[in-house]
Amino acid sequence: MILRLFSILCLLFLVSSCGQVDFIYNNSIDGGANPLKNKTIVQHSGLDIPILNKYITQYFGVSKQPKFKINITSSEEKTKSSVETNQTISTLRYDLNFFYQLVSISKNCLIFEKEIQSSFSITPKSAGFNFGSDKSLESEYELAIDENFKELISYILNVDLNNCKNEN
Repeated sequence: MILRLFSILCLLFLVSSCGQVDFIYNNSIDGGANPLKNKTIVQHSGLDIPILNKYITQYFGVSKQPKFKINITSSEEKTKSSVETNQTISTLRYDLNFFYQLVSISKNCLIFEKEIQSSFSITPKSAGFNFGSDKSLESEYELAIDENFKELISYILNVDLNNCKNEN
């Protein structure tokens, strides 16, 4: 009887102590705090990275009445980090540079501009087509672009979107 009463009290204590648990981990792309989402049109020039369009849509959405325009200029630099004695590459470093310009459409002025670089290295497995290396490269591009856009949004969160850069 005492054991049963003790078990019930423990269960009630456990249930009541866990009643106010808040799950703060948010699995959304931009943490739900992206002030540009569905308010921005995007113009991209530079590298032709097919996966980039997926992330542009995820981070900036689709806007029927945009308040902002963001110009994204991308470039890439490949560096052979390690060259073997037979001149084969053992490590290839990719530096992706994204230059962002955020413009207010209504005021026709520059609000924010920033260049953000993302890097990754890959070890090619063989010359020519290699499915594993190609999938790995695609995955590294995805991670670098996602990281770059997250960094952009973190900068944007600290910018007053109602003031032009040259108004100060």
